Amino acid sequence: MLHRLSEKCARLLGRAAELDATQTELYCYGFEQILSTAAIAVTIFLMAAAVGHVLYAFLFILCFVPVRVFAGGVHCRTYGGCFLFSNGLFVLSLLLGTMMQKIPSGAAAAVDAVLLLLCSVAVFLLAPVQNENQPLSRQKHLRNKRMARCVILVQAFAIITACLLCAAEQWNLRDCSYAVVSTVLSIALTAAAWCRQRKGGKQNEKSS
Repeated sequence: MLHRLSEKCARLLGRAAELDATQTELYCYGFEQILSTAAIAVTIFLMAAAVGHVLYAFLFILCFVPVRVFAGGVHCRTYGGCFLFSNGLFVLSLLLGTMMQKIPSGAAAAVDAVLLLLCSVAVFLLAPVQNENQPLSRQKHLRNKRMARCVILVQAFAIITACLLCAAEQWNLRDCSYAVVSTVLSIALTAAAWCRQRKGGKQNEKSS
């Protein structure tokens, strides 16, 4: 269904702009990416609204997506799988963030700081993870490495600062916990992809 809709959009654009078959196919792929991402974002916001956590939908996307884009991670084979997986991660992060609220504020801030430190170390050591279907050039690999490191450092600094402010003013750390969980899940996918890639490399060495 997504592919058919993307094809229709690409054909309409192709006729209007007089594009050739190759260009139309590229636009079809672009429409697939846009529509798939939009569908995921809409369902995430709808689920967040249903449980009264619309702000967390913004935090999830803000903390999860930038790291995911530059650090890489596990990829699904189909758009349907990506849709279900992404929404499942949002639900999981919502549950984990809610569980972290039960931890006393001081301890929660310490846990957040430790988790963010581990995430930063993981990004510096592992990112970016290569995608077999879309290998990065050396220049883009270096660019993504720098960007991934910058993103995780900015996120860690912003979240830790927010945690300290909340602790000092005795505010609720709920949103900070949600942001930390989103970041941790994103890095977990990067680590999982790195482990799978490493395992695949070892298997290839044995078979050869």
